[in-house]
Amino acid sequence: MVTDTGQTDYEFDFGTTSSDQVALHVQGMEEAPAYTISLNEAGSGGSVTFETGLSDGAILTIYRSMAIARASQFNEGAPLQAASLNVELDNSVLLLEQAAMQASDALRKPIYDDSPDLILPDSSGRAGKMLGFDEAGAVRVYDDIATSSATAEEAASQAQAARQDAIQAASTLTELVYWRVEYFSGTGAQQSCPLTADPGSSSLVFVTVDGVERFQDSWALANGVIEGVFPAGTDNVQIRYGVATPVGEIADQAVTTVKLADGAVTQAKIDPEVELGGPSVGPIRINPRIISEDLTLQDKYGGPVNGMIAGPLTIVDKNELTRSEDFGSADWDKTGVTVSENVTNDPNGVQAADKLGEDTSTGYHRVLRASPTVPGNVYTFSIYLKAGQRTRANLQLVMDNGLYAIAKVNLVDGGTTFNSTIGDPVAGYDVAEAGNGWWRVSVTERALKMSCTLHIYMTDDAQQPSYTGVTSEGLYLWGAQLCQTDAPTAYASTADAPAGTTLTIPDGSTLTVV
Repeated sequence: MVTDTGQTDYEFDFGTTSSDQVALHVQGMEEAPAYTISLNEAGSGGSVTFETGLSDGAILTIYRSMAIARASQFNEGAPLQAASLNVELDNSVLLLEQAAMQASDALRKPIYDDSPDLILPDSSGRAGKMLGFDEAGAVRVYDDIATSSATAEEAASQAQAARQDAIQAASTLTELVYWRVEYFSGTGAQQSCPLTADPGSSSLVFVTVDGVERFQDSWALANGVIEGVFPAGTDNVQIRYGVATPVGEIADQAVTTVKLADGAVTQAKIDPEVELGGPSVGPIRINPRIISEDLTLQDKYGGPVNGMIAGPLTIVDKNELTRSEDFGSADWDKTGVTVSENVTNDPNGVQAADKLGEDTSTGYHRVLRASPTVPGNVYTFSIYLKAGQRTRANLQLVMDNGLYAIAKVNLVDGGTTFNSTIGDPVAGYDVAEAGNGWWRVSVTERALKMSCTLHIYMTDDAQQPSYTGVTSEGLYLWGAQLCQTDAPTAYASTADAPAGTTLTIPDGSTLTVV
């Protein structure tokens, strides 16, 4: 659990028969303050109370830790107390639970896998070696680490360099690389993923499973089909690949001093049948956040070029989140809350905003979700919030354990405090009025891993996210968005897929750019 400044009591719900069986670990603090442990009746959980509050954002883990030992001795002919026998039997069950939990965290093969024994060689046979598996799945040691051709890090670096070389080689004057993204559902067994087009080279292919990139030795490309074993899931296999497409050659590739003697490029010097000039479509923009233009392209006779008129055209940043307004969906995990859908007007005056209502539990009252990220890129998480019975909320963008940006906002006046534990200068926040009591709140931070977690907390009046809830109290929310930008941008509503860009032309057809 994530700790909060000022909070001293933390509950646990696992069974135990003695406080000596309870242990804890605090990640993010050099030394935890002194604490006491209290058990509930009948061994059904308890709580840990610290003398002083823990640091904000530290990771507290409370767990059972029992020694493998017999604590009771029953003498022959002596009275047998039911309470003593129950404690002994309870400890046996708890110890088995502890062993099962530790075993579940161990590296092991599936029970149905009838593969060779996974027994390590002795110390002399594995010293200075790299551990791996042969084609039959048996344990095998490989070359000496010091003399191997490349470490895993070097191999990854070499693979990345090869990819860049392939991309650069394909992106010549006569070829362009067009990038595509396709999704497949993993089966947990060997499977084929046929691509719409053949990239031709694995150097132009990136395979990501559940947000984690797979090395090229775990899959293969043959005739436009990716072969590999991917964990079972729905659309959890993302394949991004480039296709080199010929664009033709310049008809007259010779540029002579005669053609450019006077420094002017004219149609006569290139092709007398081609008339240069025409309307301008505005300046060229490199990676703009928003483009908004109203364009009409005309030929020299005043009519539309090829019968087409484009405009208005608006391009906005992509919203990485699905179901951005459906907080009752399974995309959003819920703790200590219920979601009532479409109960009040959103900032646009449409009855489409949800209410986040708290239950009577003591602890967090929040919704959260994970989203893939690209390490090193900057992301901004934003949402529209409106006060209900609860008037304060925390918006948190977590990039790793204990590393996050958080904005604590008062939904009455917009007053906000901000903190970033990463320390990147790009970190920041924004709070803007959106009308009718709505505020658009955002936090910005740089990604550290292949995924992040987005948290929306209701808090008490002291801005503490852990408190005892009151039935029927809550606040309103609408329009979540995650973009690869350093500031909040125009909101794009999403359903079952991230939002792209829509271009509408006069004949009523719609083109979606992703």
